[in-house]
Amino acid sequence: MPVKIGSRVPRASTVADDPAALETLPYEVGKNKPPMHSRFKPGHKGGPGRPKGAKNRATLLREALETPQAVVIGGKKRRMTPTQLGYQQLAVKVAKGDLKALLVAEQLRDRLIGGDETVVVEAPLTEAELAILARRRG
Repeated sequence: MPVKIGSRVPRASTVADDPAALETLPYEVGKNKPPMHSRFKPGHKGGPGRPKGAKNRATLLREALETPQAVVIGGKKRRMTPTQLGYQQLAVKVAKGDLKALLVAEQLRDRLIGGDETVVVEAPLTEAELAILARRRG
């Protein structure tokens, strides 16, 4: 009789379906074969799982970066988030001429604020400049 792939064939009941029959079979306890009495019972999970209210890593990082800290800047005590403080320190390094900090700041600016959309406005050429161009062309 041909069998279609993916078709379901009812299976005959086995000894594994009856827990009482499993305990009567000779069973060798060893690697990946725990004793029958200590196996997880059907319908019960292995552990308690993650506790309610536990925070994942992304939440912990966000909270750490958004929690204001007391810092002293220029002799004045202020409260700043670590993110604000990092941007402040980056700006100080750029002002001191640190080229790596300048590259990082430009990349952050382009990614967060958008590209530098400068418009170049050229003044029209004067008569003298037009005359110079005409002599060079021809």
